[in-house]
Amino acid sequence: MNICCLFILNILIFFAMVFPSKEQGYPKMHRFSYICQRWGKNSYCRKVCRLHKGGYGYCYMGACYCESLKSNNINFGDVYVNYCNASIYA
Repeated sequence: MNICCLFILNILIFFAMVFPSKEQGYPKMHRFSYICQRWGKNSYCRKVCRLHKGGYGYCYMGACYCESLKSNNINFGDVYVNYCNASIYA
């Protein structure tokens, strides 16, 4: 029983390493985010998110927001806020 549990745990860890989870946030463009005018569904933001190899994108708070982004494509301030929230609530 214990060997079976360890085997399953190893498989789960392997998949977590091979297929890293993606985050969501504002894609980075130099030091700033991509600015948008029309809030909500937005073809411009969808193109921006595809450019950064993200998933669905929309305009939120005047900047393009993307789902399924890798952490190296997320704007620094957004990553910093997520880190601080995780540290506070952990």
